[in-house]
Amino acid sequence: MTLSLSDLVEMTGVPASTIHYYRRAGLIPPPAGRSGTRFVYDEGHLEALRRLRASSARDHPDVRNRIVASA
Repeated sequence: MTLSLSDLVEMTGVPASTIHYYRRAGLIPPPAGRSGTRFVYDEGHLEALRRLRASSARDHPDVRNRIVASA
């Protein structure tokens, strides 16, 4: 299955700017290819984004509580 950047954003809720950052930082693999002027992503990218988001939330479960407390 090939996915566009907008597909990844819609399916994961991760903003496009964050996906670009993750890609440049090497946290997700480079796009699988190019279709004209657009990059093509696949299910591996989708899974990588889901793992990143899940590990991020797991590593910092009290972030929301700290933000609410400081507000």
